[in-house]
Amino acid sequence: FSQRWQAAEKQRAQAKAEAKQGIRTVNRKPVIAIVYENNAKTKYDTTIDKKLFEYLDAALPAQTYELIDGAIYKTKLSEIGIEDIADAERADILSVLEDSNVDYFLYLGVGPVTVKAKSSLLVAGKAATASIPFRVIDVKNNRYLYTKTYTEAAQSTTPIGSVGSKSVTLEIMTRVGKEIQATLEKRLPKSITYTETIPLAERTPKEIESF
Repeated sequence: FSQRWQAAEKQRAQAKAEAKQGIRTVNRKPVIAIVYENNAKTKYDTTIDKKLFEYLDAALPAQTYELIDGAIYKTKLSEIGIEDIADAERADILSVLEDSNVDYFLYLGVGPVTVKAKSSLLVAGKAATASIPFRVIDVKNNRYLYTKTYTEAAQSTTPIGSVGSKSVTLEIMTRVGKEIQATLEKRLPKSITYTETIPLAERTPKEIESF
């Protein structure tokens, strides 16, 4: 408790000193534009969505981040001839985010899922492969926070029976989802901090006088 009290006192002292200079420190939620594309082309695409969103939701809680639909930026990229965001140049993505209030751009895609049957005399099963591109761009600092295309495979077998394509595919999504959650929790800042000039209308007479 004493450490929290000391930290609070330090913040109050800093705020008072800054006010005398006509500035203040602002801490706010990072704004993240998200584009998600599912091109798996399976009969259970909505289940894939739900599984991946489970990990995104865990990594990007509403109390910490402001999330916005990045569809408008996807449209803008399409207008300049870029349909495949996974292979787009960072500069092209940043060009459509210019003058926006977005701090980070997150892209997550699911490529076509390939499922093949595997069987022998005593066992039967499925083998699945999928490509999942994942990009996080720091818009204000013009750099990638993270970029990776997961190329994953999974297989499952049962004695003299059958294994569904859905279960083996979701094994991939679970594995990748956990990695994405861990990456976001590790690399994505929890707040945006900066200083700004206090508008005259918001200053006290004493602050105006000292300024």
